[in-house]
Amino acid sequence: MKKAVVLVLCGLAMALSVLACGQGKEEEVVPLEATTTQGNRLTFPQGEISWADAVVSFTPGNPAAGRSTDPKAALGKPDYQGTDDAQDEATYVSIGHGGELVLEFRDNVLVDGDGQDLAIFEIGPEVEPMLIAISQDGADWSLEVGRVEGATCTIDIAPYVEPGQRFRFVKLMDAAAGKSNDSEWPGADINAVGAINTLPAVP
Repeated sequence: MKKAVVLVLCGLAMALSVLACGQGKEEEVVPLEATTTQGNRLTFPQGEISWADAVVSFTPGNPAAGRSTDPKAALGKPDYQGTDDAQDEATYVSIGHGGELVLEFRDNVLVDGDGQDLAIFEIGPEVEPMLIAISQDGADWSLEVGRVEGATCTIDIAPYVEPGQRFRFVKLMDAAAGKSNDSEWPGADINAVGAINTLPAVP
């Protein structure tokens, strides 16, 4: 009987040891590369966690889009294929002339790092003008960090932030340039938003 108890205890100790070792092992991060429809090839060092995870709010512009109106289409990694069919139209949201979209990172935070920090994947040969703001808490939007348009789809937040600051929220505001108001997709068409420089969120 004592021998059986000893064997059981030994087995339990070995199992706990294996479990502890497994918990201590960090998963390997696989960087991702993605190309915008404007031809910019970008690398996201933190891989799968880099993309916006949730829609906080969506205020369509005027005129508003007649198609591609689901703001959740802007979540996750870029998936627009350029086929211009109904399935492809579901991969982005047209925010309308002067529209506004607020997204949240949940498993990661946007931080300042070397080079460009934030990438906006907008559909078309040129990025329609957008104003970009970021926030730590989703309430204070005083940090407007610039504008994307034309061939420019990335933002360097360094000139606007303090060292060590971490941001969970991004606001995209169509700059009301009116370039696509004669179509069913007025304003910017957002496929994805990614944090190039990012860290895992602390629980």
